[in-house]
Amino acid sequence: MKVAKFARDLENAIGGCLFKVGGCVRDVVFNKESKDIDCEVFGVLPEQLVEFLKSENIEYQMDPDAKFPVYRIQIDNEEIEIGFPRRDNKTGHKHTDFEIEIDPFMSLKDASVRRDFTCNAMYQSFKSDMIIDLHNGYEDIENNVLRPVDAKTFVEDPLRLFRAFQFIARFGFDYEPVLELCTEEFVNETKHLSKDSIFKEFEKGIVHGKHFVKALSFLKESRLLKVHFPDLDKLSDCQQSHRHHAEGNVWKHTMMVVDAMMNQ
Repeated sequence: MKVAKFARDLENAIGGCLFKVGGCVRDVVFNKESKDIDCEVFGVLPEQLVEFLKSENIEYQMDPDAKFPVYRIQIDNEEIEIGFPRRDNKTGHKHTDFEIEIDPFMSLKDASVRRDFTCNAMYQSFKSDMIIDLHNGYEDIENNVLRPVDAKTFVEDPLRLFRAFQFIARFGFDYEPVLELCTEEFVNETKHLSKDSIFKEFEKGIVHGKHFVKALSFLKESRLLKVHFPDLDKLSDCQQSHRHHAEGNVWKHTMMVVDAMMNQ
């Protein structure tokens, strides 16, 4: 069974409408193959989806780490994840401190507002392959800009600043719209993040990225470097002899070293 046929059968059986969303749609714009296919299903309750999967003899697994229902299924050698439209209501400082409200009958626009960046907020129809771009994500990709979808929802999750780091490292995005939201209060909220969650974002950027000068510059300009890596931040206060280092301070020298390393 192809994924597109699965989507049609789902709609015919229980009226649900399945869309690709997030990174796999972004990869379509980049003309890249995507290994992860994330989907959202609209117009269907979780129990209805389970009944449909059982009626089609499709095995599924639940994501044990998710605070909301996410179903992993295998279709024609492709693994897809199916989630539901939801609202995330912040309840505390941590990345996990959210109250989740599933609402399968939200509009696409309302559902997309909770997403982090416009490049990750596009949907793709299984019916027509049409990309539904409600926040000008395609244009931002074309213009090489990383832009938050919604200022209010963006600052509710401080981990998104480290997601910005890994997207800048991977794609070389310009990041001025993200810097505009980097208030002292918001950056300080990142102190409450677990080291593990920060490391995972760094790992993605390091393993898959190549624009490290730009990504490190974002850490510096956003003041994340000062909060989390103060010793590195102080490199800009360490002046060098102009006779041997016309570039200036040690931070600039380090950026030149990183740039030279990436161009080897």
